[in-house]
Amino acid sequence: MKQTSREFTKGKFCVYCGCSHPLLLTVDHIVPKSKGGKDIDSNKQVCCYICNLFKGTLSDKEYKAYYKNMVALYGIGRIKLSIGNISLKLTGTDNLTPGKGIK
Repeated sequence: MKQTSREFTKGKFCVYCGCSHPLLLTVDHIVPKSKGGKDIDSNKQVCCYICNLFKGTLSDKEYKAYYKNMVALYGIGRIKLSIGNISLKLTGTDNLTPGKGIK
């Protein structure tokens, strides 16, 4: 039986920024379908909505390089969500949880 997106992402975090907010997590294709990637579990990973949006049709390897450049250039490290006013903000890399996010 195929897992739903909610089941696949439950209790997990974004492989790029470490975000773990359940409303922001999505299923991402490691090799995009547009580049021949298959819709199978071994080609899926958990990614937050914002990283998935920026990743677009980049492969996992391409986006990791892009993300590292963004961190280096702008100090972007983690996406924070404020539920009250639904405001998103990017914070510095010092807020990354060890083991959660790009190394």
